[in-house]
Amino acid sequence: MHMMQVMQPVVVLAGGVGAARFLRGLVQVVPPAEIVVIGNTADDIWWHGLYVAPDLDTVSYWLAGIADFERGWGIAGDTFIMQARLGRLTDESWFRLGDRDLATHLYRTGRLRAGVPLDVVTDELRRRLEVASRILPMSNAAITTRLKTDRPRRLSAGCVRDLLDWLGRRHAGTGHNRRDRGGACRHHRSQ
Repeated sequence: MHMMQVMQPVVVLAGGVGAARFLRGLVQVVPPAEIVVIGNTADDIWWHGLYVAPDLDTVSYWLAGIADFERGWGIAGDTFIMQARLGRLTDESWFRLGDRDLATHLYRTGRLRAGVPLDVVTDELRRRLEVASRILPMSNAAITTRLKTDRPRRLSAGCVRDLLDWLGRRHAGTGHNRRDRGGACRHHRSQ
């Protein structure tokens, strides 16, 4: 394919597998170093003490060429030995992390707990994956996608659960009526 001549960076707002697929195509026609990705962090979660940024990781893995392209997320050829063991220990094993993917979350969590901002940690991971495009989180502040529901017993300060928790546990399709990206549903990134 022919690369386009670009005078200014191409900025892409990205969240999840669809954006990652788009970016894999975009780097075929725009020099990767001229692309700046602003990744969604509203679906980031703390999971068993680890800070997981699924959209930033999905974009990074796809641009690095190591993603599990069939499944859409995670690292190709990853194993789930830790996940299987965790499933025997707790019912909090609904969120699937591969063994090699786990290294990303261990690294990120350690750096965040050391006081390094998310944008710096994201750039460190991008460089280690040898991704030429810049990848930035949409914010260093915690912004969480929450769902409001018509089931009052589940409400806590007007909120229910993080979107990923709701999707993973409930497989979508039950009693939600709108998404809320902040306000009363905001929480702190450091846990």
